[in-house]
Amino acid sequence: MSKEQKIRLIKLLGTLALILFAGVSYYGIIKQTGFIIPCIIYESTGLYCITCGITRMFVALFSLDFVTAAKSNILVLTMLVPTIKLIIGKGIKYVKTGELRFSKLQKIILIAVLILSIIFMVLRNLPCFEILAPI
Repeated sequence: MSKEQKIRLIKLLGTLALILFAGVSYYGIIKQTGFIIPCIIYESTGLYCITCGITRMFVALFSLDFVTAAKSNILVLTMLVPTIKLIIGKGIKYVKTGELRFSKLQKIILIAVLILSIIFMVLRNLPCFEILAPI
């Protein structure tokens, strides 16, 4: 492994460690106090955004409560494994080559996910699709 690859690996691992530390710390605060940071979009508009329910989803996942996790945000839950796979793949490529560009297929998939996310956000705010609203 070259010196540049080692530096990129240290940067990547440091970033992941910081994210993990923040997530575990926030989880600890939630478990100790029950305080969850409210969604600014929901608080100001009364509408559920794409990410509403993610905190409850992760808390439910840590408790292995998959039903509650799905009810909290089914879109993010279903996208979790592919997203982690993409992040790991991009991380490995970054360490090896220093490149973070997306392939044409990955760009098309990301655009499709963005469109799906917007549709999900609209649907979860309609009364006939209240099952998509976070619990």
